[in-house]
Amino acid sequence: MRINNKYCKSALLVIATILILARVGYSFETKRFPQGFAFELGAGYDQLYWKHPGGSNNRLAFSISPTIRALYGVHLKNNIYLIPFIGYDRLGGKSSTKDNGYIDEYWWNCVNFGSIISTKPKDYEIGIGIKTNVIIRSIGRYYGGFDWPADSERSWSKNNWTSEFAKISFDCGIRFGCGKKHLYSAIEAWLGFGNLVKGSGFADAGVKARENHFRLLLGYRL
Repeated sequence: MRINNKYCKSALLVIATILILARVGYSFETKRFPQGFAFELGAGYDQLYWKHPGGSNNRLAFSISPTIRALYGVHLKNNIYLIPFIGYDRLGGKSSTKDNGYIDEYWWNCVNFGSIISTKPKDYEIGIGIKTNVIIRSIGRYYGGFDWPADSERSWSKNNWTSEFAKISFDCGIRFGCGKKHLYSAIEAWLGFGNLVKGSGFADAGVKARENHFRLLLGYRL
């Protein structure tokens, strides 16, 4: 898939900013962040807020999405740390089941990178962060037709909507973690901002979409 040059430039700018901040943090540190590199695996709940001229069709049904992430912590001063990261998320949302049995889902497969500023009093961590999602693929899945009768025989179908949605999205979030030595756990809440709809098909119909997601993560510090 070819990504527009302006999105590549935006992604490179964010990466450069994170690297510069990490370098500045390193120049201020009195000692290395004790845990250094870390890896996280997690799963969570996604919400997709979907508006159109006739109202809204939000996808808020419970579903599980994966997260994989690599992090590195830089000690700035006192108990303040900068934690840049890179990883994979699946973002989106699933509708509730309609009276006639219809369900739909929209999912974005994303490579993401960002940074968290956190404080670590004792064995706890509290932080705020921002991240950029580079959207590799946008998929819609449909369990039959929206207007089909309730007694219809249904099966799942899938559409590739990559051209209809943004290639880049942004989230801001909060994080709470705890643990000792190598193993730890964390809870995160990320709120998306900006409209995910970019292609002419959905945009001409007046559709606007935004996502939130919540994650439970298990981590291991090297």
